[in-house]
Amino acid sequence: MKIIDNINLKDYGRFKDIWESPERYALVKNEFREEFAIIDIVDKSYVLIEDEHLEKIVQEKLRENGCKIFNNIRDAIN
Repeated sequence: MKIIDNINLKDYGRFKDIWESPERYALVKNEFREEFAIIDIVDKSYVLIEDEHLEKIVQEKLRENGCKIFNNIRDAIN
């Protein structure tokens, strides 16, 4: 695990349920940039995290836990 600098641990813990549920949450490649979005594939909704650094950590943890990675949103919600 990387060192977590400048992150409120309360905020960090709030998102633990996401990265511990790789069967529910997935990453979708952004078609316009080299970034990912976090998607709830059960409720078919985006997960928005305001803190970009925290969002990257959640994405990294999801990948470590074996989440699915989709090339586009259509594949993720179908």
